[in-house]
Amino acid sequence: MVFTGTDFADGTWRDVLDLARASEPRAAVILTTRLEDMSLYLEAMDEDAFDYIVPPFVVSDVAALISSAAAHGFGNKYRSAGTA
Repeated sequence: MVFTGTDFADGTWRDVLDLARASEPRAAVILTTRLEDMSLYLEAMDEDAFDYIVPPFVVSDVAALISSAAAHGFGNKYRSAGTA
């Protein structure tokens, strides 16, 4: 599981998603950003980010998000092809 910001001096959240896709087992990527942006949210979900969260971060909400990702095995879209 990876929590990442959206922009970096040497790349973007898409680069993090690419690395997560290549990892085995595939890591779920949760984007964190300081501003709500529906367009970015929809794009991130379309690109297979696990979730997108903005501050203020409520500890119980983040804990539930982590539990959800773990309980679902990061979802079928996060499993490698050919595995159950």
